[in-house]
Amino acid sequence: MHDDPVNVHGTHLKVTEIGSENTLKLRFIHHQSYGFEAFIPGDTVAYLHSNTLQIFEKGVIKSAKLISEREMLVELQQLFQGK
Repeated sequence: MHDDPVNVHGTHLKVTEIGSENTLKLRFIHHQSYGFEAFIPGDTVAYLHSNTLQIFEKGVIKSAKLISEREMLVELQQLFQGK
């Protein structure tokens, strides 16, 4: 088990669609981590640039729904400003 019992981390999902009313369609990318409820209402999420992993804004989840093994639909309290 090495150090696995102490590892606590999130997962990166890719925005595949920006909808109306503060919604995003997200896709699990990694082949070993998908098919689970990644968010619950009230969770804070960070938006980052995929090439640098630099955070450019944060948001708060209003609702989240797993719509397939690889996709989630989330509604945010406020959609990011697009920096």
